[in-house]
Amino acid sequence: MIRPMTDDDWPRVWPFFDEIVQSGGMDAAIDKVVSGLTSSGVVSAVGDGVTAPAVGAEVIGWTDQRGSHAEHVVTPADQVVPKPPQVPWEVAGGLYVAGGTAVGVVTAIAGQARGSVTFEGRADHAGTTPMDERADALVEAAAFVLRVRDAAKGGVRATVGALEIEPGAMNVVPAKVTAAVDARAATAEQLDALIEAIGFEPAWRQDPIAMSGPPLEALRVVLPDAPELVSGAGHDAMVLAAAGVPTAMLFVRSLNGGVSHSPEELSSEGDVELGVEALTAALGRLVAAVDG
Repeated sequence: MIRPMTDDDWPRVWPFFDEIVQSGGMDAAIDKVVSGLTSSGVVSAVGDGVTAPAVGAEVIGWTDQRGSHAEHVVTPADQVVPKPPQVPWEVAGGLYVAGGTAVGVVTAIAGQARGSVTFEGRADHAGTTPMDERADALVEAAAFVLRVRDAAKGGVRATVGALEIEPGAMNVVPAKVTAAVDARAATAEQLDALIEAIGFEPAWRQDPIAMSGPPLEALRVVLPDAPELVSGAGHDAMVLAAAGVPTAMLFVRSLNGGVSHSPEELSSEGDVELGVEALTAALGRLVAAVDG
């Protein structure tokens, strides 16, 4: 089968890329992938977007961050592998920024505010109460969910993650609905604005917590060109930082669409090794500063 790639249908040639991209870059990787597939018999001809696939193969193309294109490449149809290494940065939950390095330096943990909003209606029978005479609490809550979504602009996050519906029977118009709200932003000012736009009173709030001190400076020295990122998810590092302990944190590039806090998280072994090396080098600088 010959077809173009979609965003959800990335090249299934990751095994060929793993060490190649680390050492030779994307252009070299493309050449070696095509060469390897051709010599192995998976592809009988490749070039100028024209292929002659072997039995059970499919044609897929891709685009890297720089905008260059690989020509169509034929791969085994049943070989399922992660996205190739040119996918952008993952920032705990799917936020992407342009960058080609394997690790990034976390500068802060986003602020969070949580609370609930309750909507009151009237319980009526689902079969006998005319639609225009209902006081349906769930309908009001549904409009609120959309308002929460629409309030999250400019990089902030807002979620209604749970609804409690009373009395909770399929044949009764909901009389009461409680919506649980989670709002997050990189700065206290953005968090204030988001809370106001949503229109709820937080029961709990934590302002953004900055990474700081010698650990952060050590990572910046070791990784001068790494992107600096704010984590939208909470981590143990924020507990230490909030207590006044100088704290730093690294992110490792995601190969699975930015999935985080999930068994489906995925990073390449090479990227993880680079993260360990960066952490080791930073710790070495901290130890040297103490010993010196």
